[in-house]
Amino acid sequence: HIKSIDNNHLVSTGQEGWGEGGFDYHGCDYIRNNQSHNIDICTFHLFENNQNSGYGPIEWIRQRVDRAHFIVNKPVYCGEIGVQVSRGSPDFSQQMAHRNSLYTDWYGKFSDRVIDGGGFWLLSADSYPDYDNYTVYYPGDAETCSIISNFSAKMAEQRGLSYLKPIILLEDKEVNEQEPLEFQIPVSNPS
Repeated sequence: HIKSIDNNHLVSTGQEGWGEGGFDYHGCDYIRNNQSHNIDICTFHLFENNQNSGYGPIEWIRQRVDRAHFIVNKPVYCGEIGVQVSRGSPDFSQQMAHRNSLYTDWYGKFSDRVIDGGGFWLLSADSYPDYDNYTVYYPGDAETCSIISNFSAKMAEQRGLSYLKPIILLEDKEVNEQEPLEFQIPVSNPS
């Protein structure tokens, strides 16, 4: 159905990557779900604090990417990564260093395994509340933002694409960083 409305975008399951060769207790089968002719690209998630796969994160990445490329024969991206940090904790700076170290390792493994894309959870302005301790703040978490940006630039370079840092252009608008930013995005209906 999605392709009948818009055939210019890739479709994925959005699943976290659980299950192989039969449905697991999450109700997922990574390989079978992604083998559907309606699915264009495989996806998985990687969160340090809830990785119950029995594998370490590097092995989880390797297995998801290899299964996508060599069994399902489709491209793959990691839709979300995350490491919790508690901003009010006395060891906050150590937690941030740990997160940055893991992000560096994970994004490095993405490049090594020739992953087709990688995201993270969750980028917010410094003023946004951190509801789940996974938030990456811009510009406050400068080192983490730099790790993510460098990965994006490397992905673009590997594919021969131009990398432009994301920006929002607001015509005739004055932006006050202390106030919420509101804008409208025009949407066209293809029908």
